[in-house]
Amino acid sequence: MFKVVIGIDCSNIRRGGGITHILNVLREYDYGHDEVTVIVWGSTSVIAKFEDRHWLVKRSNWYINYSFVTRFFWQTFLLASELRRSRGDILFVPGGTYLGAFKPFIAVFQNMLPFDRNEFLRFDFSALTLKFFILRFIQGRTFVRSNGLVVLSDYAQDVITSYIPKLSAPLRVIPHGISKGFRRYPNVSKLKRKYTPSDPCRIVYVSIIDMYKHQWNVAYASILLRRRGYFVDLSFIGPSYPPALAKLNRLLLSYPSEVSHITVIGEVEYNSLQKLIHDFDIFLFASSCENLPNILIEGMSSGIPIACTNKRPMTDILLDGGLYFDCMEPESIANTIEELILNPELRREMALKAFEVSCKYSWRECSTETFNFIRDVSNDFKGEAKC
Repeated sequence: MFKVVIGIDCSNIRRGGGITHILNVLREYDYGHDEVTVIVWGSTSVIAKFEDRHWLVKRSNWYINYSFVTRFFWQTFLLASELRRSRGDILFVPGGTYLGAFKPFIAVFQNMLPFDRNEFLRFDFSALTLKFFILRFIQGRTFVRSNGLVVLSDYAQDVITSYIPKLSAPLRVIPHGISKGFRRYPNVSKLKRKYTPSDPCRIVYVSIIDMYKHQWNVAYASILLRRRGYFVDLSFIGPSYPPALAKLNRLLLSYPSEVSHITVIGEVEYNSLQKLIHDFDIFLFASSCENLPNILIEGMSSGIPIACTNKRPMTDILLDGGLYFDCMEPESIANTIEELILNPELRREMALKAFEVSCKYSWRECSTETFNFIRDVSNDFKGEAKC
């Protein structure tokens, strides 16, 4: 029987994959015969997303909600004493940043950008570039001080052990899972249909519009396909970083008579996305910097063929379940999509393979492995303290 009080610091998680991760880890936790109390700290809006459980305590405060500065102050100087007053045994930090005094703690390495200089320099001389430099230092310091580190993929393990060769904390690879609403076995008749002007090939790219996501290259690739005579529509779904959206809009404005097939939908609520994604024919992913992209494995489980960038970790995740392109070359993107359009049997084969590969990603497994790791680190720390 596992008896423990776990603190989870979600104070610096606001949206996206980090929220999806911790929500599902807690939702899928099999309480069983354990005596576990989990105390989660986060902003008011984040805390509201957690389902009620008899073992879950949800907390928020002024420091977390007011500003980054007050949030950082609380996390660094006040969180430890709050957790001790609650008789906490271990702290879990899914946001990957913690410089406070509480021990033991486990950090999660989720944000690859601070550790990929070439990618964060795409933001030029901006506040975000400075932020990534600072995060690189703070998260590196967090990982060195941690009593355990969760990474999401083998690629992430390679990156962080290269950056911190003498990392002493135990490290565990625990990939994310897939929400059940995305899972749909490939529809063979849909995959083999012929595309027409009234029923074109619908391509979707789900991701934040950002400097390392290359939506402008994808947009121009769709223009090239139209010029070649293919009936394609392209939709971008996701929030946007304003300078990146401006770059995409400049591309669209440069070809005013050739972009009517392109739609920028914007951010879609997560549950709605699970239904919407099945309306498309090709799922495209063109990011050049990822740790373990949730949306890619969700797309793999949705029953449609994948066209994907040829960079790690995407190639490690998708394996032979999709066709690859160079995300920096619109011609390469267009050629890959063209190959799928021309070959219905290839579309069927790729969709089936992607679906099969996706079956190994489970939120229940992720939750079980996470709580097992927390138990192991907590027990090891208690054993060391007795010695």
